[in-house]
Amino acid sequence: MDKTAELLIHELVNKSLEGTIDQAEIQQLNQLLAGDSQCAAYYVSCVRLHFAFSKTGPLLRERGRQCASDSVLVLQEFAEYEMTAPGVEIPKNGIEDHPKPAAGIEQARAAKISKTPLMTVLVSCAALLMVLIYIYVKPVAMEVATLTDAVDAQSFNADTILSPGVRLQTAQPPVILTRGIVKLLYDNDVEVLIEAPAEYQIQSSDAIRLDHGRLFARVSEAGKGFSVLTRNTKIVDLGTEFGVYADTLNKTELHVFKGKTTATATVNNSIQNIGVIGGQAREISADGQARDIHLKKDGFVRAIDSKTNLIWRGQKLDLTNLIGGGNGLEEQSTIMLHPTRGITTALDGTFLTSRDYLRLSDNPFVDGVFAPDGRAPQIVSSRGDVFDECPPTSGLFDYQIVVNPEPGLYTTDLRQGTIRFNGQVYGQGQRPCMVMHTNLGITLDLDAVRRCYQGNSLVRFMAQCGIADLDEPYPCNADFWVLVDGKVRYSNRYVREKGMLKEVSVELKETDRFLTLVTTDGGDPDDPASFYTRAISCDWCVFAEPALVLE
Repeated sequence: MDKTAELLIHELVNKSLEGTIDQAEIQQLNQLLAGDSQCAAYYVSCVRLHFAFSKTGPLLRERGRQCASDSVLVLQEFAEYEMTAPGVEIPKNGIEDHPKPAAGIEQARAAKISKTPLMTVLVSCAALLMVLIYIYVKPVAMEVATLTDAVDAQSFNADTILSPGVRLQTAQPPVILTRGIVKLLYDNDVEVLIEAPAEYQIQSSDAIRLDHGRLFARVSEAGKGFSVLTRNTKIVDLGTEFGVYADTLNKTELHVFKGKTTATATVNNSIQNIGVIGGQAREISADGQARDIHLKKDGFVRAIDSKTNLIWRGQKLDLTNLIGGGNGLEEQSTIMLHPTRGITTALDGTFLTSRDYLRLSDNPFVDGVFAPDGRAPQIVSSRGDVFDECPPTSGLFDYQIVVNPEPGLYTTDLRQGTIRFNGQVYGQGQRPCMVMHTNLGITLDLDAVRRCYQGNSLVRFMAQCGIADLDEPYPCNADFWVLVDGKVRYSNRYVREKGMLKEVSVELKETDRFLTLVTTDGGDPDDPASFYTRAISCDWCVFAEPALVLE
């Protein structure tokens, strides 16, 4: 390593350790390290010394107080002796002094040099080196995270406890997770979920090593810079949500759902930095080569709850299952909700609408139900939100809300009773749906869903809406409404065609509280004297595959 390279690498290493190095200098440093083995060795020694010195203080406070005290006493003794030690004259061994070439300069006097200061320095360095070697070889354990939850978790390590509340330390053997899922929360508010089979190790207060398995990390503002190390890649977070899959053949997959990360890998002895942003995924092979892959939105466990056995992998939440009291991830059987009586078990006939809002307290996700008449302000939530744009209705509704009706449920002499669209059956055992004959409404509590999913963001309501064709000879006319906190976010009015579905997509904000689905009769008059000929009798309104999208 020549003098120029030595000065340059010295400057770049200092900037790197101080965190002031820019991208161009990083590239320059990488080239120096790749092209000169002496530069690389110098860099490694600098990093090791920097790490050792930066960690010495807290580590000695944790475990090395006695060792440090002893070392200080030894050094003090050497220092005191050095102050009082007599000088030692170095003999000339018979060698004559020679005059300097310049005239008038007196001959050099024999120097008196004390050996003790030299010995003191050597012993001091040796003592310090021993302390640093002890720290480097035997790292001191520090508590940096907590195991906050676990679902059916089991470890190969006999002494590893996978119970909520257990504090986690660095400098411990890797955990071999043979079954289940664990959730870790670092003290800097970084959440990590790991799914078996996996092997992981807490590296530091802002890093974890994943030898193999699946890991999902949700990084807060305070945790920016959190790192995941695999066998061939170092992933540094820049404030994001991402998943990492590492296999036993040294392949790493990085899937970024929000924010951005940097993955560092070595390719042909050259360090390669790979930027990956939200919506992207990269596969890094054993030799460090990176390629684009498809983002696996449901490929990683993102939330768990051992109390309810909840395991969420990023999939949409089925609204019909939430209405039935589930967690949105299970198949829902038939349930009926009457706007004046609540949960019922049998189909009821025609009823007058009610201006009252019926609060349902036995379901955490359903706030309430109602039957709008549009002739007075219609309350649509327990908070008192009002549907100002509700049109006047006939004042009647046929049947109650039916979630996932069984095939043939509505069969009579005048109609076949199975909900179909384009030949596809909807309902129990098929694609989920909710049948809301005109002049019915239901409101869901979005905050309850957020609490169940541990603060994950609700970003969208999705469904399809249309009027089912039950082979009745009479016309239809109906309106579909989607409200958020009483305000219209979607409407499809005067629908007169049966058997056709239309896409519904409503964006949700973090401040949105109540989601309301409403059907009205399109303003058709009602003829009480002729039940089967009035237009309302064929308004079999359906919200097909209603779902909430979480991020």
